[in-house]
Amino acid sequence: MENSPHIIELIGPSGSGKSTFVTKGLAYSRDFDNVEIAAFRGLIHHKGIAVPGVTLLRLLPVWLARRLRLTKIVAFYHDQIIRAFGTTYRNLLTHVHESICKLPVPAEEKFWLSDRILEAVVNHHLITQPVNNGRKILADEFFLQKIFSLNIKDEHIPAFLQNLNYKIDVLLKFNEEAQTCLSRLRLRDRNRNPGIRNMSDENLLQKIKSSQYTTNLISNTLKNNGVRIIEVNGDTNERDVVDIINKI
Repeated sequence: MENSPHIIELIGPSGSGKSTFVTKGLAYSRDFDNVEIAAFRGLIHHKGIAVPGVTLLRLLPVWLARRLRLTKIVAFYHDQIIRAFGTTYRNLLTHVHESICKLPVPAEEKFWLSDRILEAVVNHHLITQPVNNGRKILADEFFLQKIFSLNIKDEHIPAFLQNLNYKIDVLLKFNEEAQTCLSRLRLRDRNRNPGIRNMSDENLLQKIKSSQYTTNLISNTLKNNGVRIIEVNGDTNERDVVDIINKI
């Protein structure tokens, strides 16, 4: 559909500047949303979901709803949203769960991954609701970034992407230097990255380089499938990227 939402997904290693870009992008353009805002808007206008006080919520500016943390209510409606899914989403969820079940990781980690993927599937259903038509969604830590946590073997990633049947309009590929990513991660609030708190610099640097390799593999696969790729690094002017996206 010509006026459907445009999904611009960001991928890259932790510390490569994705979240910073989303913050600046939202400030640059009123046509941009992040996933949280778009999912909230999709929920309160969803014909199949009964939300108390929905009339008032629709009158509330989304920026204020976010500041009041009302956008978090999406998490309480996962079951209803799943029941409203069409066949495409059920197939998508089934495929991802089957992939997770095959991973050589502890059961609790599989549960965590399944929960994160479920959240992404639910949000994708909501952001593609008609109320968001024409909006540009900056999707950080979304479907493609989840691949970094799934530990899928490199040679299986192209097939995984093919089976996922997940469509985006633009991929923003973040290419920051590994050492710069490391420095940024060490400066972050410890609560934001509890998984790397006790990791040595050597191991963390290796993890970042592995993420860079995965980023390149995903990017090359999508490029071969006709997806537009925009490269972003420390020298990139965020406003220039926003201007390119605005021309979609």
